[in-house]
Amino acid sequence: MEQDSVHQKLACHVHRHFGLDFKRSQWKSMEHHLSRAAIALQRSPRPSAVLEWLSSDRLSASEYEALTQNLTVGETYFFREKAAFTLLRNELLKPRSEATHPKFRQLRIWSAGCSSGEEPYSIAMTLKEFLPDLDKWDIRITATDLNAAALQKAKAARYRSWSFRDTPEFIKERYFIKKGDTFELIPEIKKMVTFQQLNLIGESYAPVVPYPGSCDIIFCRNVLMYFSPEVIEAVAARFWEALTAEGWFVTSQVELNEVYFGLFVRRQHGTGLFYQKSNKAVSIQLPPVENYPVPLKKLTPGNRPKRQEETSDERRRAVAKRVTPLPGNEKYLAEKKAMLSLSQIRSLFEAQNYAQCIKVAERYVEEHGYSVLVGEMLARAYANTGRYAEAEQQLTGILTTRPDYPAMLLLLADILAEQGRTEEADAQLVKVLYLEPDNKSALFTRSRLLTHLGKTELSQKHLRRLLSLIDLLDDAESLPELDGLSAGSLRRMALSETS
Repeated sequence: MEQDSVHQKLACHVHRHFGLDFKRSQWKSMEHHLSRAAIALQRSPRPSAVLEWLSSDRLSASEYEALTQNLTVGETYFFREKAAFTLLRNELLKPRSEATHPKFRQLRIWSAGCSSGEEPYSIAMTLKEFLPDLDKWDIRITATDLNAAALQKAKAARYRSWSFRDTPEFIKERYFIKKGDTFELIPEIKKMVTFQQLNLIGESYAPVVPYPGSCDIIFCRNVLMYFSPEVIEAVAARFWEALTAEGWFVTSQVELNEVYFGLFVRRQHGTGLFYQKSNKAVSIQLPPVENYPVPLKKLTPGNRPKRQEETSDERRRAVAKRVTPLPGNEKYLAEKKAMLSLSQIRSLFEAQNYAQCIKVAERYVEEHGYSVLVGEMLARAYANTGRYAEAEQQLTGILTTRPDYPAMLLLLADILAEQGRTEEADAQLVKVLYLEPDNKSALFTRSRLLTHLGKTELSQKHLRRLLSLIDLLDDAESLPELDGLSAGSLRRMALSETS
């Protein structure tokens, strides 16, 4: 119980500093990331020791950097979810390119949570491909991320083949120069993007948004899903203010949610769904330019900033009408019912009542459609009850949408290994280690598989890497990602096999 109290406090402070939302079922994963940050700072990785400095009002520069590098693990690829780039071409570039007045040849684009740069560079290449007179346009592409290390990688613009897994070959040949086993972006495209470090729950968006209504389109994909509902709504409201009168807000297709993004109108374009600002649907009194942006205050659960439509009957009705166009607020009630079902599924899973969890989750899919979150819990519940074929089917669906999801790749590897499909399991672990080279669970599991496959030298290499990662841990320290195996036990095991 005392350990739970420490984890709860850690989760609250992580939320306070970064807006990241670690549920109870994710506390072990959070502890793992915080331990890595502490080791990088050459401090004790014990949760109680981390809590001492994480609870401070302000983090030092070194603490902030270590935490952002370990809590935010972004991995993406070029031209991910192509529907977003179709929207960019058809709704912004095409109408403006056909206009004659110079003022229509201006464009302000923000890639929020850009990770290692594949998204903003994909935007830049789209512009280059579509606009033959690009040099006559006034275009600014600003890309931001919390993680300074990711931004450095983005600025270097050197990528491996995995980043091109959904990229046309002609794009790679036209805009990249092969250097060894990497591909470097040409300077012409590099210089189109400006990178800046930015915390989306920080007080100011001024480096990116100098005044309200200055952005034509904001890309923020696979970022908000890691935030708490309170933070998502607050950030979405600030995006609304940042956009032009009919500006576009692009989320990942797995993040669509009318409750969180109620200030926007949802539009379908091609195969994708996106959000557009509409001043006709809701009116928000913007602060004076000199006071913009408004700081987010105490973004803690239960204390989210009040949106003005929540204090005005007229505005609340306007939002409700737009968000729930069906008579009797049916859509709104359906959203609420779905959220309650999600909560029930999570509670059943955490209580290890897998049979009932599966029933409720399957009913959820029938009533509300597929959800990655529900699919993940279903896969784990199936696996925990020995229903491997169904678990594999769920994981295949998730990984089709999110092929760079290490936790699901690990689970799939475990399921395949349980069925004796060793080489298939190993292929999944290779993907995990590409995404997260220091993933202890993947290193440990792959070393076991490689031994089974007779690849002793490579197996020992993985074990030696594991030893280096736990070098600063006491023998008694447990490793949550290895089911509580102690650092001392792992050392003895590894040393006996590598000596």
